[in-house]
Amino acid sequence: MPAAIPLSDAGPPPIAVIQDQLALSAKLDALVPGKVLDRNLLVASWNVRMLGTVGPRWTNTPSDSPKRNLADVWALAEIISRFDVVAVQEVRDDLIGLRLIARSLGPEWSFIVTDVVRGAAGNHERLAFLFDQRRVKPSGLAGELVLSVEDTARLEIGRQFARTPFLVSFVSAGNPFTLASVHVIWGDDVAQRAKEAGALADLLRLSVKDPSPKTPDDFRRNLIALGDFNIAEQGDLGFQALVNNGLTPDPSLAGLPRTVGEKPGEVTAFDQVAWIAQGQEGALGFDRTSAGTIQWDALLERDPAEGDSTFRISDHYPLWVEFALPAR
Repeated sequence: MPAAIPLSDAGPPPIAVIQDQLALSAKLDALVPGKVLDRNLLVASWNVRMLGTVGPRWTNTPSDSPKRNLADVWALAEIISRFDVVAVQEVRDDLIGLRLIARSLGPEWSFIVTDVVRGAAGNHERLAFLFDQRRVKPSGLAGELVLSVEDTARLEIGRQFARTPFLVSFVSAGNPFTLASVHVIWGDDVAQRAKEAGALADLLRLSVKDPSPKTPDDFRRNLIALGDFNIAEQGDLGFQALVNNGLTPDPSLAGLPRTVGEKPGEVTAFDQVAWIAQGQEGALGFDRTSAGTIQWDALLERDPAEGDSTFRISDHYPLWVEFALPAR
């Protein structure tokens, strides 16, 4: 269980908060595989709604703003702690929330974050990776995926990505991999969203294309794209754009709930974890052993009187995949 956040003016967590945290931890034990040294890799993606400033108390009063408080940060950290690296979308320009999560996770954890996206479509957001340094380490590559003038014409997208995808390379037990965190633009124009998803997949495919077979590059191996693709449903135009451009969404995640309030049989496909199929450049060389989602609102109660729980935890559920690491 993550340590209580050491803020001098907050005081120790109330007993009720500690009890909630212990209960959450026990429930997560039954849902997420444990970390096994040099044997598995646990990767997750989570759109954490408007992760920015945090209230200075453990519990809220009805008039408090922001609604996310220290108990909420502690719960976020408990869920994130179950994974080795987590791609986080909707981080705001205010990094208090992200820093508090990292502090609560402990000194073994760190993060890498982009600058703030400019423009109204970017919604003042950042993309981040939180990672357990005992299990994974950055291996050198960090950059944003940007369309050239030629790309925008070739792909007929007509503009830059609203939120530039964030690529970071890591290594776990000697095995290199690169993660691309994305947050595709939302809107009523499904065709435009599909064009952005397709352009994203196209550029990811090009980014791992080896310029020469004589120049092996660990940055071009085991590419995994994950994040909020804003795909309304499995098989729609956005989903098909990924598939048509070389990305394979994890089939075991199909049909699992992505967001709070979804009804059985009416789940969305907003969030995805996808990779390049074997036999292609940049293909995933790890075996997927398990995957799932965490319906946090079924594990953790939040008093409606203290504010909309989706602004306290998130309106999205984290998606995760476990990979078996090949022996080296």
